[in-house]
Amino acid sequence: MLSLNISSATDASTASGQPPVPNVRSSSRGALTSAKLSNYEQLLSHFPPSLHDAIRQTLPDAAQLQQFHQGFVDRESPLTEKSVAHALTAVRDHRIATEEQDRLHYISEFQHDDLAKSHDIYGATLLHHAILNEDIGLTRALLNKATTDKAAIIQPRMRQKDGMRIAHAVGSLPPSSGEGEVHQAILGALKNRATGGSRTATAFAGHAGDNPLTFALQRHASKNMIMLLLEHYASRAPAMLSTPDANGTTPLLAAAASGRTDIARLLLQQPAVNINGANEQGQDAVMQAVIAGDTGMLDLLLAFGPDLERTDAQGRTARALALACESPSAYATLLAARFTAAKTPAARASLAQQVVSDFHAMAIAGKLPMVKAMLAAHREYFDHEAIAAVLRETVRIPGRAQILACLLDPAQTGHAIHDVAKPGLERFTTDAQNFDVVAQALYPQDPTTVRVEDLTLMMHHAATLGRTGWSCMRSMAASTSMRRIPGGMPSMAHQC
Repeated sequence: MLSLNISSATDASTASGQPPVPNVRSSSRGALTSAKLSNYEQLLSHFPPSLHDAIRQTLPDAAQLQQFHQGFVDRESPLTEKSVAHALTAVRDHRIATEEQDRLHYISEFQHDDLAKSHDIYGATLLHHAILNEDIGLTRALLNKATTDKAAIIQPRMRQKDGMRIAHAVGSLPPSSGEGEVHQAILGALKNRATGGSRTATAFAGHAGDNPLTFALQRHASKNMIMLLLEHYASRAPAMLSTPDANGTTPLLAAAASGRTDIARLLLQQPAVNINGANEQGQDAVMQAVIAGDTGMLDLLLAFGPDLERTDAQGRTARALALACESPSAYATLLAARFTAAKTPAARASLAQQVVSDFHAMAIAGKLPMVKAMLAAHREYFDHEAIAAVLRETVRIPGRAQILACLLDPAQTGHAIHDVAKPGLERFTTDAQNFDVVAQALYPQDPTTVRVEDLTLMMHHAATLGRTGWSCMRSMAASTSMRRIPGGMPSMAHQC
């Protein structure tokens, strides 16, 4: 294929004997732009129309397009859609590689590594900024610097400056200043600080001395960026894989909290990573997965044998956290892992008793979804005596009508009502709703089967709670002509 022959207007005029046309360089700027545009469009017309936009984006200059076109001419290659698309990709890849080489050369020219080690006003290094901006090439170049690992922790300079500003602002107030004035002084000190850009401020001003891998995980960096950092530290600085920030957050804890199971799996395979490492609140990776409600992460962590008896700063195990977070799936997963680890009958019996205690706590706290889920999944641990014990305590707590209805439902507990509760239980209720639920379950539609003494005490307690609708029960029990009314006790009481 022949190349496009773009002859100058001056040469053509001279050859034809006509007066020479003024050179384009001596024309106006508008004429120059028009000529360049015309040449570019003529060149572009030789390529498949479907690729015109991609060509304009990759090769915006006419000289670049001319060189690109000439390459096809020199190779005698047809300008098909496939061949042109392939060549455009090669141009882009080459450009990226060249830019990375330029950055690498620039980094290698740092004198005494001062720039690589320096920190900005937030205490962040150039490496942290490269991670924030997803600059893989610059990140790789910086990681290859010998001193990068030594300066890889964000220094809390901005937080120290904030403290000084606040101290100065508050110290300048008169002794008679009230709490509101102190708060205003603190807010004013923080408002007037130099942030250096909102995006950077958001990323760095609130940091806790993160190492680059933790920072990348908490900022939801791409997998390529995280893998680059992980592979570098695994081979060059293994200690960085478990280095905590000021809050005790390690890369594994950050991965667990952010749901990055792929990264967590790679971290767990590194000898330097401690699966039981905990943050400032005493929470380990298992606890972080429980709090996040991530059962996939929890399954992964359990496969590496964590210590499930560890407690956080508040004395809670991972199982207790699952209860606090009302996560039935996490609770069931942790319970199954503990039963698997229990090797003796005594250990399993102790765990079974713990399940009963957990169930008791959820009922007392009024956590209906957890109560129902535990009855459905772990019913074998709750005999009628266990249900009765929970009922006797729950009935005394106001606002537990739904929990009581659940515990008195044979379909959910697997136990008949007369096995878990006896007449008289309603007298321990402390509010009308609890009373109605218990009394309706305990007293049949035909009260002639109930002792008059029990009915008298029940009605007396109902009256103290303002439930006067039950007052006719005694006379109905004594009447031999009582008519059975469909619908149970509430219907009969309303008929009185």
